[in-house]
Amino acid sequence: MTADLPQVRRLGHRDAQGAETARGRWRAAAVVALAAVLPLILAEAAEAHIFGPPREPGTLAWNWDPVLLPSLILAGWLYVRGLRKIWRKGGRGRGAAVWQAAAFAGGMLALVVALVSPLEALAEQLASVHMVQHMILMMVAAPLLVLEAPVPVMLVALPRAWRKPVGRAWHRVEAWPGGRHLLWNPLFTWLLYAAVNWIWHFPDFYNATLRSNFVHVMQHLTFFVAGLLFWRVAIDPLSSRRMDYGLGVVYLFTTTVHTGVLGIWMTFSPEPWYAEYLGRTEVWGFTPLEDQQMAGLVMWMPGGKMYAMVAAVIFWRWLQQLETGTDRVQGTPPAEQQPAPVTR
Repeated sequence: MTADLPQVRRLGHRDAQGAETARGRWRAAAVVALAAVLPLILAEAAEAHIFGPPREPGTLAWNWDPVLLPSLILAGWLYVRGLRKIWRKGGRGRGAAVWQAAAFAGGMLALVVALVSPLEALAEQLASVHMVQHMILMMVAAPLLVLEAPVPVMLVALPRAWRKPVGRAWHRVEAWPGGRHLLWNPLFTWLLYAAVNWIWHFPDFYNATLRSNFVHVMQHLTFFVAGLLFWRVAIDPLSSRRMDYGLGVVYLFTTTVHTGVLGIWMTFSPEPWYAEYLGRTEVWGFTPLEDQQMAGLVMWMPGGKMYAMVAAVIFWRWLQQLETGTDRVQGTPPAEQQPAPVTR
């Protein structure tokens, strides 16, 4: 019995380490959840105490939200600072390719156009513009930012004393079993993306976004997050957990189908769905029904074509993979097999 004491102590130490790791993951998840909820609370307070009532129909203005704009500026500054450090040490294109930096710039520009430019004010008055705004968030900004995967670059921009704990917290969230398996599951991300698209276009939920800034921010946030998760599973250039090309074609084709059905339903509905637009669309020369029909056409036609175009590119890459027997065109090794840059 005495001889077993060292083994018992080792097992106890291992259990304690496991419990501490689990606690660390939950703490990291709590920090991420707080970071997601805090902007919503601040946005509601800003609407109530700073900006006052909604804009009058027919007026356009830039959105100088005191939470959104500084957040975008901070994200851009962190990325540029981190990228300069990486390229200064390893050379331009090393650690972060030029095309990835361009993808990040395009994604941030898309966020500015969708959320900061007068498009935001116009989206409160026209459902068709609101649909364009949603498509920019989900089908332009989200995939471009996924192609860059900017978090490692941003971590490099942090002070050395912060870099390790923040990076450790990020890796704990990434390593969390629920996130590692569920958030990379194509069926889950497909269903989440579909649910977010359909639920927010039901009249009760959609009208609520036009009455409450808090609900409106929540809508934008869920659209964007669902878009990031949806596209990460399909096109992430770095992760080995990305789905294979054949499944990717099915993944995007079925998304084209269900979003097309929703667009057709909106287009050919005999009655307007969104009562909150009454008195707003007329200023721009449209009835609420005509505006809704244009919104449905935007989702049905350009939206469906964008999914189909990406599916065609993935299908072409799939054919190249079958011909070369590699995961990349012309025998280029996958990102996981390439030498990892020291700065990322």
